Amino acid sequence: MSVALPGPVAKEMRARTVVTVVAGLFAVAVAVGLFIDEQREAGNAGRGGDTSARMAPGFSLPELRPERPAVTLAATAGKPTVVNFFAAWCEPCKKELPLLRDASLRYAGTVAFLGVDHQDSRSDAIERLDEFGITYPAGYDPKGDVAARYGLRGLPATVFIGADGRIVEVYHGEISAAQLDERLRQLTLQNRMP
Repeated sequence: MSVALPGPVAKEMRARTVVTVVAGLFAVAVAVGLFIDEQREAGNAGRGGDTSARMAPGFSLPELRPERPAVTLAATAGKPTVVNFFAAWCEPCKKELPLLRDASLRYAGTVAFLGVDHQDSRSDAIERLDEFGITYPAGYDPKGDVAARYGLRGLPATVFIGADGRIVEVYHGEISAAQLDERLRQLTLQNRMP
């Protein structure tokens, strides 16, 4: 035996049901969107988001090696630039520093290379640069302010900047020689285009 509910009570229950269903569908849509975004990130391991239209945030940092002048992104204006964020305590950073050193020598005069020592001991970082023969400028950023401005999420990270000052790519994680060479080739080709 069923009991008929009065008209206003039945309408209110139907409205609550509709609201509950809509809220549930919204929650499912958000969860699906987050899952898809995670899958996209996993599929682009190493790659940052679409940064091609974003100007690289400028910065000026004291050089790790005190006898050298400050490290500024503005000093590389008009030239493709590679900015590598590293720390002496970062094991993958140690593996890629020799690759970056070699690339900086091969592309000398064509591509500028800058290092940013992130939340590190200055003396440990200088020791690491000396260990690998890094001669390009390296700024000291003990608080990690520059990495935060670039939206980085861990080390190592390498930012490729076109001659126009726009970010071409942000690479998260240890970069291989082949990956670095390909990005440098693209960066220098882009610079030759009118």
